[in-house]
Amino acid sequence: MKLNIRIFIFFCFILSFLQSCNKKWDLLGLPKLQVINLTSNNQLFCEVSCGIEFGEKQDETEFGFCFSQDPNPTILDSIIKVVPDGKLLNIKYEWNNFNSIYVRAFSKNKLGISYSENELKLIWPANEDNIPQISLSSIDSVSYFFTDAQAVITNDGNLPIVQRGFIFSSNPNPAMSNSIVCYSPSLDLIFTNRNEGLSENTQYYVRAFVKNTYQTALSPEVLSFQTKNFYNVGELGPGGGKIFYSNLSGSTNWHFLEAAPTDFPVTLNWANNNNFITGLNTAIGSGYENTSLITLNQGNSGNYSALKASQFTFAGLNDWFLPSRDELIQLIQTSNIDPSFNMDLGLEYWSSSQDINFTQNAWVVKCTSSLNSYTLNKLSAKKARFIRRF
Repeated sequence: MKLNIRIFIFFCFILSFLQSCNKKWDLLGLPKLQVINLTSNNQLFCEVSCGIEFGEKQDETEFGFCFSQDPNPTILDSIIKVVPDGKLLNIKYEWNNFNSIYVRAFSKNKLGISYSENELKLIWPANEDNIPQISLSSIDSVSYFFTDAQAVITNDGNLPIVQRGFIFSSNPNPAMSNSIVCYSPSLDLIFTNRNEGLSENTQYYVRAFVKNTYQTALSPEVLSFQTKNFYNVGELGPGGGKIFYSNLSGSTNWHFLEAAPTDFPVTLNWANNNNFITGLNTAIGSGYENTSLITLNQGNSGNYSALKASQFTFAGLNDWFLPSRDELIQLIQTSNIDPSFNMDLGLEYWSSSQDINFTQNAWVVKCTSSLNSYTLNKLSAKKARFIRRF
């Protein structure tokens, strides 16, 4: 029993001795890398060096530098192997991304990997010749919450362009810090962008901007514009009537329908005769075209609703027309909620739409909560309410 204990103790002593020897050999065998330094830097290349304290087995050790866009580069990133010049590692790094990169020196052998005591962030030394230039060309399609703008990049500074777009500010001197920034996805030197996120009825000052891998530049030109006033349903419109419909889908060149404040003072026929008129429609957005087609067919005389609509002038505006069936339905639906539209309850109003099955008839809408719509003979005398769009 005592012999077995002595053997065990002796075995542990031998194991401990071997481990201590191995640690000492590790420390001696793995070279130590000192501080890494930047020795020169220009627009073509930079030079980096790092001192070495050699251990044993240095002839079996690899040396080099590792590079990464992120801090703490390792040999798992991009590496360049070099041969030591005495007790110094040197490398000439050619710039190819015109930006910045992190670098560390490394050594590697069978005992492991060691890195330099520090890392360096190498920054490409751009100058004023690398500042890009851009010119603001125009502002177009001003709407309520957006506008289009065009610009030209006149000089990229001999560097990759990474961002471009427009800035909008209420400050007469717009800057990136005081503006709404609208980035363009375009890759062209001449680019147009629809800039959204603006506020209605607001004066804006605009510049174009371009950013390369060195710096952001603003256009010397500053253009100004005012977004249009957005109208809610029920608001007073520019024609002295009230807004009963809005459309901001961008699919039309108009956005609002406005109803005249009162009915035409007398009842009117739909037309001078029962002729069928090709091209008339019932949809919202077709009333203006319907009115033009009817008057073209029926002429400039008589007492019919489309002609009186085309001749109507109110608040200095003469672009009124007879609503289509669906426009008239929308108006009466709105008037059921807001009595200030002054529609006559229970009475029938002419639309500019006709019955495609009974060609002598045209659509009327009765002003009731149930919204009755049907067709009547075109020579019937009914009420009319004119509308306009803008």
